[in-house]
Amino acid sequence: MAIMIAVMFVLFTVGIVFQAEAANFTCPTAIFSFGDSLTDTGNYASAFPAPPYIKFHSSYEKAVSSGRLPYRACNGRLLIDFTAQAFKFPFLDGYFKDIDPNYQHGVNFATSSSTARNTSEASPFFLSTQISQLIKFKNDALSSSDSNLPATEAFSTGLYWISIGLNDFLRAFAYSGLSLDQINVTLVPQVAQFISNAVRDLYNYAGARNFIVLNVPAVGCLPSVVSSLGTGAANSTDSFGCLHALNEVVQSYNSLLKTSLQQINQVISDATITYADYYGVHRESLSNPQIYGFQSNATLLACCEDGAHYSGPAAHCSSTATTCTNPSGYISWDGIHFTEAFNKVVATKFLEGTFIDRAINLKTTCSLDFSQF
Repeated sequence: MAIMIAVMFVLFTVGIVFQAEAANFTCPTAIFSFGDSLTDTGNYASAFPAPPYIKFHSSYEKAVSSGRLPYRACNGRLLIDFTAQAFKFPFLDGYFKDIDPNYQHGVNFATSSSTARNTSEASPFFLSTQISQLIKFKNDALSSSDSNLPATEAFSTGLYWISIGLNDFLRAFAYSGLSLDQINVTLVPQVAQFISNAVRDLYNYAGARNFIVLNVPAVGCLPSVVSSLGTGAANSTDSFGCLHALNEVVQSYNSLLKTSLQQINQVISDATITYADYYGVHRESLSNPQIYGFQSNATLLACCEDGAHYSGPAAHCSSTATTCTNPSGYISWDGIHFTEAFNKVVATKFLEGTFIDRAINLKTTCSLDFSQF
């Protein structure tokens, strides 16, 4: 009985805290986004406009040739695109866009191939660099009268979206030569620390108060990873066909990230830091694919190329590649990145207040519009 009363008290207390957060929450008038190719809406293309850009990120080429949104590693809209639409904002222009950018409702600093840590062979735009870009952007915006820039209050009430870390793990698993135990001991705390540092710096130097931080999806379930790394010590698969050992490392990281964010939130208690479970939605979609419109026999297949497992970066999703006849039935677009259909599922879950650790239903609280989904 005493234990039950204690548990009820804790749940009641947490409920009060969440209700207070919801009551004090200010719906954003802008979104500031940080991340990698899962979030990039054109920065990599602008920063590296000449070959080998097309060769390096040929999945964009296929999307452009199909008349889809340009410069996205997807067959359509990304998670951040759906989020912007729900708030009735235009799609976020990239920080590097040099022709007629509209930043009134936010800026996207996410750049493909970026890592959370300050280490990357493919991109110099680490998370800390993206944070520095935001701080410079804010300082420039506050001294400008340009109507295409965010209002001053947007920087304190804006939604700061952080989705990064995938490349840290992809490179570690494929190229580092470290064992999974070594990755768990070294890289896992490093990535969590860099993201916690980013939240702290945005709070201190940009006035950020409202964060959504995404964990890393199930790397061991990505078709490219299953195809290329499913041998040797990491070849044990689970009931979905995913690489179990790799996902254990990712789960270890996700758990530590959540704990780290909770700890920093105790220090900056006037901030709302929402932890979003990308991994959870990914696994849920694998577990119940037909509920979300995905083909049960294609959960570990890539749509772009020939519907088979990803077969290498030189060819996947180039303008000459073939695609599956029903992209909306696939979770994976090109073996690494997700389809528009999956991105829609994730956006809907997060914005409706599921698979997140806060009792804030943004759809209801901010009267979000899903009619364009």
